Amino acid sequence: MEVNNCDKLEHIFPSDMRTTFGRMETLKVSDCGSVKEIFKLPDNEIIGEEATQLKNLHLLRLPKLKQIWNKDPQGNFRFHNLQYVRVEECENLDYLFPLSVALDLHQLETVTMGSCGMNEIVAKKEEIAIFHFDRLNSLEIWNMHRLDRFYSGSHSLACPSLRMLWVFNCPKLRLLGRQSTRNHNQSGDDRNPHPSMQDPLFMIEEVIPKLESWTLNNTEAIMMLQDPQWKHRYVSRLKTLGMSNFDDKTAVTFLDSIVQKAPNLKYLFVEHGSLKEIFQDKRVAYEEGKNEIKTQLEFLMLYDLQLEHICRERCKIDPILEVLEALNVTECASLVNLQDIELKECNSLEEIMTQEMNETRDEIVPIVEESCCEAMSKDENLL
Repeated sequence: MEVNNCDKLEHIFPSDMRTTFGRMETLKVSDCGSVKEIFKLPDNEIIGEEATQLKNLHLLRLPKLKQIWNKDPQGNFRFHNLQYVRVEECENLDYLFPLSVALDLHQLETVTMGSCGMNEIVAKKEEIAIFHFDRLNSLEIWNMHRLDRFYSGSHSLACPSLRMLWVFNCPKLRLLGRQSTRNHNQSGDDRNPHPSMQDPLFMIEEVIPKLESWTLNNTEAIMMLQDPQWKHRYVSRLKTLGMSNFDDKTAVTFLDSIVQKAPNLKYLFVEHGSLKEIFQDKRVAYEEGKNEIKTQLEFLMLYDLQLEHICRERCKIDPILEVLEALNVTECASLVNLQDIELKECNSLEEIMTQEMNETRDEIVPIVEESCCEAMSKDENLL
């Protein structure tokens, strides 16, 4: 079911339509300027239990939405079949799930939240809670400036299947912590009096080694580098890495570390920062199996950086870029000296620039050795 551009609606499902939404598997609501609630549950207590079939929930651009459920269903209505939840641009939304719904989400696989005003994901209650999101494999949270916690009460969160953790521009959210710190805070007189304000969303030891796609900021990278176990930990499953708002020193140190730990890393995104160089030639010399570069990138995207060099001449990073297929550089205004492209021993190269790129960069003159041209079509221009 889809509901679009209905500016007079305040509730998508009034209480007398519970039979209708109980049978529905997919609900998409977008661009409804007056909607305040999605499911209005009946005021009187329901005898027994009613299970819904809802699997996919999409809520987009609902500026007055306050709650998805007008109250906690308390088990009278079960939404345990939810698998995919996407909520974006709902600036007045108080929270994502009531407690009883969150405790029942054993089928949940994907959660995407962006540009919403909530400060917690699960509604506040003074109860100890254990959340098992056993099938959750993808979590994306972005532009959530007020979000600072998962749940206010004492709780634990298990996501054993999580493979994609993509969280950025959420300045108040403490995403990662160490198991040793949590154990210390929960013991004896050291018990944290305000656990909901301090607890991280995930423990490094439980989540990071399993990730295939991961984005982190400068603070999180420093935490990883300070972890005593980091130098012994490998992220062998990691295929995609996003780095946002890094300072130069941390970026250099973290990149040098990650290329030794992520043999399957293929996609690297670096954005929003003061970086002048991506790869710097300040590595400790490779000796006896130490400091070996294991990463070989296929795609490198650089966005909104004070970039002057991707790497300098003779920088010892050959293995990293040896199989690079695509380089995307956007809004890096300081990269003003790109006038020459010199290619050597690139016999798999099929294209240097598209025609559209060439029209805007007439001043670039390629220097291409004959060994680079084997894979290029003879009737195409280099630029």
